[in-house]
Amino acid sequence: MTVYAEDVNYFNTSMTHPETWIERAKKEIVDIGGKVLQSGYAEQNGIAAFMLVCDIGGDTYNIKWDALPARKKNTTALQTKRQAATLLYHDVKYKCVMAKIRGVRATFLEYLTLPGGQTMGEAVKSVDQFKAMLANTPILLGPGA
Repeated sequence: MTVYAEDVNYFNTSMTHPETWIERAKKEIVDIGGKVLQSGYAEQNGIAAFMLVCDIGGDTYNIKWDALPARKKNTTALQTKRQAATLLYHDVKYKCVMAKIRGVRATFLEYLTLPGGQTMGEAVKSVDQFKAMLANTPILLGPGA
């Protein structure tokens, strides 16, 4: 199921430049004692995304937000970029508030970077996809195999 930009919050609700939202997200991270290691925006194969890599409490977190595809032809790339940056900011702000209550690792767990470079969220998604594949694969081995 494709989720379109026009169907999700923060679409066309602000004129704030995307970079302003990213700077605000960085400030939230710094305000809870974190350090922003990298930030950026990239486009590849028609997919655009914002990224923040930060260290909080000795753990590295890789926060990525893809710009959602547009349903309407008159929707601009700036609108979808602005929405992605706004979503990233609000997610980071929420997590920074919750980190004060639940702890950083528990709150940012989906973004925790594992030794192989994947985030915990990506690893869980991979496991879920693997389980789904197994559930739809006939068992070819007999008993005792």
